[in-house]
Amino acid sequence: MQFEKEYAFARYLFDGGQYADAQLLLPELMQRFTGPGQQDTLHWLAGKLYYQQKMLPQANRYWRQVSKQHAPLWQEAQWFSFYNHAYLHQYDSAQALLSQFNGNNDAFYQALYHFEQAGLALLQRNMPAYKAQSARFTGQYYAFANQEQKLAKWYQDIQARPKRKPWVAAGLSAIVPGLGRIYTGRPGQGLLSLLTHAFIGVQALEGYRKDGPQSARFIVYAVVLGGFYIANIYGSALSVKVTQTEFNEAVNQQILLDMHIPLRTIFH
Repeated sequence: MQFEKEYAFARYLFDGGQYADAQLLLPELMQRFTGPGQQDTLHWLAGKLYYQQKMLPQANRYWRQVSKQHAPLWQEAQWFSFYNHAYLHQYDSAQALLSQFNGNNDAFYQALYHFEQAGLALLQRNMPAYKAQSARFTGQYYAFANQEQKLAKWYQDIQARPKRKPWVAAGLSAIVPGLGRIYTGRPGQGLLSLLTHAFIGVQALEGYRKDGPQSARFIVYAVVLGGFYIANIYGSALSVKVTQTEFNEAVNQQILLDMHIPLRTIFH
């Protein structure tokens, strides 16, 4: 009875969002109550405590200590540990944790396994693996039927994304300043770059026309124009990589959200 009472208080602190107090109490309880079931329960709650605070490595450390003897808590801890590793880009560790659920006799959890495998494949841009897993989608489980459709959308978005190349962007900007930015999908930046080059070029031309090649106005604007021209070429090439990185990060956040929703629905 003493353990139940102490645990209930720790859970009260956790449910009330008093994480700092719960964080102080749980290690003390772990020292006092050392029974297998007690340890599993405390480690599970400690994992949830750190998870709620987005301290994912600490959450995983506690969840790893939940034993299979307490099957429901172990299962929840493993599913969320898998997600945490995926969120942290630790894909090999995520795959190892997820593989524990392959071949589950429960049709619902086997379908969840294929769904999360598909999400993990998309995060790694392993399109053949995604197609193999998504072929098993059934759409019959409310907890993640909508997310199956969303993963299919992210797959289509990734496949439809133009494969732009830095050297093409650089070459286009060398021909017409700003054209490389337009090629990368940033027309506003491209137009601004073109107008900037045009303005500086006009000023240099006016200085040359009025005072000749030795004029300070011509020299200053010509040097500035050259600097802008070179920087624009380099920036256009870099913009391809930046734009692709931004796209990947935005899509990955959506994929991770869709992978997370079923776990929250099922275990909360």
